[in-house]
Amino acid sequence: MVDDDAGIRWLVHRILEAAGYRVMMAAEGAAALRAAESGLLDSRCAIHLVLTDLDMPVLDGFEVGRRLAAWRPPVPVIYMSGTTYGLSHRARLPPDAHLIEKPFSAHALLREISLVLPTAAAASRSPAP
Repeated sequence: MVDDDAGIRWLVHRILEAAGYRVMMAAEGAAALRAAESGLLDSRCAIHLVLTDLDMPVLDGFEVGRRLAAWRPPVPVIYMSGTTYGLSHRARLPPDAHLIEKPFSAHALLREISLVLPTAAAASRSPAP
């Protein structure tokens, strides 16, 4: 879970842990990519999904998603935004991107995750082209 807002990280962490997910958090994009890379190397801390804010300093959510999409297998991403910047730049996202607008409810977040995780699990079992 990547967001430069500590309050959002805390809230999403609570929602996800209450739903039974293990959560790693990062305050910026570069740290998230390092954590995801370590998950690819160590199956005990595998990253199955990344939630990232779009509007962050230095390495924004657009770039985090672009880099994760290039990995094999790609790490699925759900983008989050509540700013006019993030929401007005939706065209930069891949056509099949998942986006949830802030503020969101716990129910909406968990519903979006349930849509993405089964697809991600199936893709990780498929042989690479």
